[in-house]
Amino acid sequence: MKKISICYSTVNNMGDALNKDVIEKCFNVQVVRKSSITANLSGIGSGLSAFCYGSNKNKNIMKKISSKIFSSSYVWGTGFISYDDGMMPFFKKNMNFCCVRGRLTKNKVEKLLGKKLEIPLGDGGILSSMLLKEDIEKKYDLGIIPHFREKNENAFFELNNKFNNSIIIDVQDNPINVIRKIAQCKSILSSSLHGLIIADSFRVPNKHVILTDKLLGDGFKFDDYYSAYNLNHNYIDLKKESIDSIDEIIEDYRITDEMVEKMKKDLLESFPYDKL
Repeated sequence: MKKISICYSTVNNMGDALNKDVIEKCFNVQVVRKSSITANLSGIGSGLSAFCYGSNKNKNIMKKISSKIFSSSYVWGTGFISYDDGMMPFFKKNMNFCCVRGRLTKNKVEKLLGKKLEIPLGDGGILSSMLLKEDIEKKYDLGIIPHFREKNENAFFELNNKFNNSIIIDVQDNPINVIRKIAQCKSILSSSLHGLIIADSFRVPNKHVILTDKLLGDGFKFDDYYSAYNLNHNYIDLKKESIDSIDEIIEDYRITDEMVEKMKKDLLESFPYDKL
């Protein structure tokens, strides 16, 4: 089986964990996690800034030296995490962009490269539905997915108590268990980006909720993902608003079957299998 070295975070987080499950299942390869210096591919997640120079001079020297040995990498569905990212140049001479998460990341990359890119947009997490082969029975009216940094916040337990037949889904559980539980829901509320993306993959109506400032970034990654659909990022601020009905989630869901199928097709076709 072909081995592919991929850069993604070691944090026990759903989005990063999807790299191994999605890429191995969809492309019949073995994933080996590496740093941005030695990785051949940047995959699912918000780690594109890892391929840029930063503020640490010693790390920049190491990046510059190593780039003479490991001079190229491919990018497949990755995004930046912050509006402040993408201000420093890429340290590798040959950055090959097959797909990035959204239009906002694409704009930043084009500015860094000084040229326009004709590439598709999307996050590889949209292929999550390909990981389950069995028929999925709906068990829950609502799935509640806190970001792992917010999993102990009372507001999520209050939501669970408020709505009958709801479930709190832990994104630090086994990825396949998380995916299956999301697929078993009729609707989703999530402060985790990949909770929303997996729900989109299974065509489960969902809504982004925000609660704290514990997440890394400034909301860019959410804006970026929805920009791939040419949609504005709408969310519910649980500090200021309440959710009174699950119907609100379903009625406000704007992502269509056609949008998701196109993103899935683009992600499958843009994976640089023969170049890695």
